[in-house]
Amino acid sequence: MDSAEPYLGQAKKYAYANAPPRPRKWVRSSGWTKYNSDGSTEAVDAPNESMLTFDTEVMWKESSFPVMACAASPSTWYAWLSPWLLGESESDRHLIPLGDPTRARTVVGHNIGYDRARIAEEYDMKQSKTNFLDTMSLHVAVNGMCSRQRPTWNKHRKDRELRDKIASSDEAADLAILLESRSMTDEEEELWIGRSSVNSLRDVAKFHCGITIDKARREYFGELDRVGIREKLDELLDYCAADVEITHRVYKKVFPLFHETCPHPVSFAALRHLSTEILPVNKSWDVYIANAEATYHKLSEAVGQRLVELTQKALEAKGQPDVYEKDPWLRQLDWSGQEIKWVKGKRKGDPPRPAARQKMPGQPQWYKDLFSKSDGPINLT
Repeated sequence: MDSAEPYLGQAKKYAYANAPPRPRKWVRSSGWTKYNSDGSTEAVDAPNESMLTFDTEVMWKESSFPVMACAASPSTWYAWLSPWLLGESESDRHLIPLGDPTRARTVVGHNIGYDRARIAEEYDMKQSKTNFLDTMSLHVAVNGMCSRQRPTWNKHRKDRELRDKIASSDEAADLAILLESRSMTDEEEELWIGRSSVNSLRDVAKFHCGITIDKARREYFGELDRVGIREKLDELLDYCAADVEITHRVYKKVFPLFHETCPHPVSFAALRHLSTEILPVNKSWDVYIANAEATYHKLSEAVGQRLVELTQKALEAKGQPDVYEKDPWLRQLDWSGQEIKWVKGKRKGDPPRPAARQKMPGQPQWYKDLFSKSDGPINLT
């Protein structure tokens, strides 16, 4: 309990709190602006709150530093704008101050590690007392899926979207019924699909809250320059604030589920302690990364070359069924397809010639399958 508190108490309390109404108008001022419940605004150094939901936005094609952020407490909204975005600074390297790092408080976000990397206090060697709670991690703990399940889940989602599209068309009623009956059988075989979702905020919000999110405006941050972002500033701040609202609604759903699934205080405390480890590095870190990358490529190329050598050795058994049918490894391969198709010569008296458009005539099927096309590179992993 000592490790979990006061954060566990804050987290439980915050799960019952509602976000205040979103501001109707945004102030174009760099740094943090506080939006009071009475409609007034004021510039502040950082949010002075013990519980916050937080989200940042980045012009990811131009910079990895944030250009805007929104945060909401149970009583107040906050918005942060980069001086670089507003043309007040030539440098884009601005981090977001979140306030006193010695104060115990809880900050909620979806994939909060991405936003946390843009908080100024997180680069202090003194450990912060801020507890970051990730709604994506909470979702994974209670309704997540493993990587091998994800392709099946995506396939069923596409099938479901196709059924919905066809079902809305009167001209394809019979086809809709056919698809419905077929897909129902598939879903009965995969009952877990309805009990899980992938991890994006859009999918998690749809799964837990039934909310449909339009992420089209997110593309502006990759398509527009600073002038374009400023022209759409109010719209994009609304977008960022909407993500904060939805993240808080997701948190109110997934945190009680997490606490029900993992009720011991140690499980909650681990969320904080496992995410606050610091690895100090110096300039030798770049050398280490370069050496590790070079070693990886050297070993990978050696493995690839060895596989090619084994392939050529196995190919020596071509045309010798008495060899490959008796070998416990070689007989697992598909040795069919060694026949060469011949056609008559172009002129009378010309000898037969191999038919056109044969992929590696005379080679066994397993060897042909290693090439996407006859003149392409071998595909061995």
